[in-house]
Amino acid sequence: MRNQRGIALVVALILAVLMSLLALSLTFSSMKEAATSNEFENHEKALLVADAGFNEVKQMLRGRNLDQILRTSASVPQYVPNPSSWPTAVRMPVLPIDARNIDFDSPPSSTSGRTVTGLMTPPLGRLITTSAYSGRYFAKLTDNEDEGPWGLPNDPSTDHDGFVYLRVVGIQRGHFGEVNTHGTQVKNSVAVVEVQLKRDMTFAVESPLSIYGRNASSGFSGNSFEIDGYDHSGMDYNQVVGGHSDQNLPAFPGISCLYDAAGQGDAAGAVDAVTGQLSDQQQNNIVGEGGTPSVRDATQDVRDSPNEDAINIFDGNFLVNFANSMAAVADYKYPDGATLSGDEIQLGTSENPKVTLALGDLQLNGSGEGAGIMIVRGTLDVGGSFTYDGVILVLGEGELRLHGANKSFLGGIYVVNVTKNADGSATFGTPTVDVQGNSRFYMKSDSIAMGYSLLPMRVLSWREVTPEIEPLLTSN
Repeated sequence: MRNQRGIALVVALILAVLMSLLALSLTFSSMKEAATSNEFENHEKALLVADAGFNEVKQMLRGRNLDQILRTSASVPQYVPNPSSWPTAVRMPVLPIDARNIDFDSPPSSTSGRTVTGLMTPPLGRLITTSAYSGRYFAKLTDNEDEGPWGLPNDPSTDHDGFVYLRVVGIQRGHFGEVNTHGTQVKNSVAVVEVQLKRDMTFAVESPLSIYGRNASSGFSGNSFEIDGYDHSGMDYNQVVGGHSDQNLPAFPGISCLYDAAGQGDAAGAVDAVTGQLSDQQQNNIVGEGGTPSVRDATQDVRDSPNEDAINIFDGNFLVNFANSMAAVADYKYPDGATLSGDEIQLGTSENPKVTLALGDLQLNGSGEGAGIMIVRGTLDVGGSFTYDGVILVLGEGELRLHGANKSFLGGIYVVNVTKNADGSATFGTPTVDVQGNSRFYMKSDSIAMGYSLLPMRVLSWREVTPEIEPLLTSN
């Protein structure tokens, strides 16, 4: 009997030990599961921070000069000595080991500084706080190697084709005391997002006045108008209109006639129609490439352009759809038949350009100024003293009528008669340009670039970058 009690005691003891081990195992498993769950949750929050940062920066890029961003450098503090880097470290706004281990709310002393070009955030990142999450992100813009079609050497500080990479590092701060690494009390969750963006360069026109059509209806009255196809990039308004020399300036057509009809003469008919309306005294009023009057069929130039978007100006469906899409981003919208008068018309400035959309005919009978990009779906009739800096697109009825005194247009104007048919196709008609008074047109490529920079950039690709996709060169 005594032996049986001893055996029972041993069995009970073994069972107790096994149960304790099972409980301990379950405890460790639960702790590991909780840690995994927390890690996953924090990573998802870091990814939300990165994506929110991407959307914020994408909006910031509207109206910005990409070359200026790519050429601007800043020193980002570096905290961990001799860190390993990613193969694409040139695209990283902050090194991953710093992002993972540093409490940026209260950072330690940096060991050095890393020069970063194209930085879209302050050197210590930018905070984002919502009701669901909060964190910090770093963002950097990098150019692709786009010089080949232009026959130029690679230059990472100059964009030619509108394609850029935006890499955003989102950081979800670790909990105090969670992990002790590199002299801090945090181990952050980090997510890296890379987006390829495309700026639409369809309207990078290369003339102060471009007309699309097999034929053109044009009229020129008086001898005080001026259409200057020399590129006045870098000049301010007073330098352009107050007297300057065109000598040694890049030359473009004063009037560029376009029509995509290969083998059928392209825009030769439009060139004849425009030049046929000029008197002998008016010929010298249109200067630029090719002598005077500088009126050229530039259709083949567009076909041969290394700018892949340029050909879109021949696509009627593209033009109609583009005009329809502008309602969502326009700063100023006017109904068909709107008239702006008075002496304080304000449609943006060179320092604060705007998107202006007229849903039909628009009359500008007062005085004032505008800058940015203007889209007119009907007839644009300018009778007052008005100056515009940027791009004007007269789409739809394709009528541009200028009369009265003191009108200046710096940049480029594109006039096209295009309508959408019931079956969804588009039809081109004859554009109309009527120039009276002392209207002045000046080619200005930087104003043109400023105008189309206001268009939202397209997202071509979005991906999360991980060490599996881009392994570290050495392990940190």
